[in-house]
Amino acid sequence: MILVFFLGILLIFYTGSVFYAKVWNIGLSTEIHFCEPYLYAGQNGTLEEVIENRKKIPVPALEISFRIPHGLRFQGVDNTQDSDYIYKRDVFALLGQERIIRRYKILAERRGQYEISQLTQNAPSLFYGREYLRDPEIKGTSGIYVYARYLDYPALLREVEVLLGTREITRRLYEDPFAFASIREYTPRDPMKNINWKATARTGSLCVNTWQSDQADRIAIYLDVSQDFNKTYADLREDSIALAATLLRRLAGRGLEVSLIVNAGADGSFFPPFRDERTETRIERFLTEDFDSVPLISFPDLLRKCSHLSGQRSEDVALFVSANDSKDLREAAHALLGKRQGIFALPCLASSGRVREQDGSLSVVPVIHL
Repeated sequence: MILVFFLGILLIFYTGSVFYAKVWNIGLSTEIHFCEPYLYAGQNGTLEEVIENRKKIPVPALEISFRIPHGLRFQGVDNTQDSDYIYKRDVFALLGQERIIRRYKILAERRGQYEISQLTQNAPSLFYGREYLRDPEIKGTSGIYVYARYLDYPALLREVEVLLGTREITRRLYEDPFAFASIREYTPRDPMKNINWKATARTGSLCVNTWQSDQADRIAIYLDVSQDFNKTYADLREDSIALAATLLRRLAGRGLEVSLIVNAGADGSFFPPFRDERTETRIERFLTEDFDSVPLISFPDLLRKCSHLSGQRSEDVALFVSANDSKDLREAAHALLGKRQGIFALPCLASSGRVREQDGSLSVVPVIHL
């Protein structure tokens, strides 16, 4: 009788284990996603983990593990392991038809493209005799772009403002009377000849025509992403990319047409003047590339190549960004500038003792690495 009792208990255990092995992952889903569409380097974001058990049978123990690349880092979170990747493991107990949401703060330490990978669901058997493993498909936004950080350097911004301010005065002196731009309200500074009488009669208030300038500002940013194999120099390369991205955002935000020329690729990479957000997003994503894994053209050679491009206008404002100062680079920059004024932003270490200098038409502005 006792034997029959124990055999019955073993049969119940066995039947329950077999049944649980078949149904434990039914209706069980894990979704991991970034809450932000993108981040800037140095900015905090949120990673959300959603585990849902849509069946009535509970899951008493479930281990969820995944990994993220270096460059992103969990903030104030336990159960992580740092090796070739940063691994995250958590154990959950889910009741029937229960959803659990956890949010983790992450720090975007450096620019790049990042993907969540190796998501696994690991559950012990009902009586912990064995484990079941499942590699579910990652749902949600499993990847994120980390754009180059903002590098606010007032001395450089002042140089750019002065150069653009000088050109703004020239621009107002040479408005093109044949390039109509728009209609706006009259101000005391407007000449009477610009009044649009039809628009004035239609609106009941004085309106004037505005004209595009044949000296309209178009800014070309030339970015050097080459470096030697030195950690300090790698930091200066990151400063160069951050400077170019910051200038691009600031100038495009003012409604100016900005182009970007980078010595990445066998023949360089060219982004023509733009004013739309789609192109700006494309450039931001381009600047997340690992430039150690793509061929690079010499920056002076790129500048010499640009000197002969038909799309390069002689009145474009030129901004050069490079941590590689050399005689060859300056000669190529002068050849490209001609009689124009230009700015050379030079990321450097404080120990270099570099100070602002005027090299002919080229203003050299050192940007000290912090």
